[in-house]
Amino acid sequence: MVVFERHPPQARSREELNAVLDIVQTIDPKKIVSLCKDFRKQFPTSEFLDHVYRMEMHAYGTLDDAHKMIEIGQKALELNSHDVDALLTLANAIPNGVNNLSAESAALLDKAERYARQALEEIDGLKATRGVPLDKWRKLTGRMRSSAQEALGFIAFKRGRYAESVAELEKSIRFNPEAGGSVFFRLGVAYLYDGKPLEAQVALERSSKLGPDLIRAKAKEQLARLGKQNSSSK
Repeated sequence: MVVFERHPPQARSREELNAVLDIVQTIDPKKIVSLCKDFRKQFPTSEFLDHVYRMEMHAYGTLDDAHKMIEIGQKALELNSHDVDALLTLANAIPNGVNNLSAESAALLDKAERYARQALEEIDGLKATRGVPLDKWRKLTGRMRSSAQEALGFIAFKRGRYAESVAELEKSIRFNPEAGGSVFFRLGVAYLYDGKPLEAQVALERSSKLGPDLIRAKAKEQLARLGKQNSSSK
């Protein structure tokens, strides 16, 4: 994710800058989490704090710790409410934890939707960065819009609004011609629930081709179920 800064942060000392660079150059997500915690203790008033929270958020995502990822992402937003990266990450992560339509779940989906719609507003307000070719800029912002629309589609699906889910997921794919298998899988399942098996088959076949492996396996499983349904209906 490319981050666009209205006011780039400044380090107050060489030590602080080196601490930031240590986090940026680290690959191990567990080490990143540790370095981020140490950074906040050592530099509690740093202008880089929102960056540090963002890097920790993604580290927890790599570690498949959705609860901590959301918690840290929300702290990043407390420091910078315009952080498109954090907004998109939370908008896509929060619905994963919703498995029913309780009042608590409805509130979580409302929050995720607010994040997604705010992200779209923030993206609309971005101006092309000097030195970035126009076609590259359009791809960058297109991928961000695609992520927001995918979140809205997933949120609609969790609410049981399948036609709305299909519409939002189709928008997601239009914004990003290089969309991966995950969004096609979600679209295929949304088509199924919306009573459109032919469209579902096409989307799931595309998902199976694009992958990655986990998505490919899920798509093939859905296609197998769809094939059985078609056979039994004849």
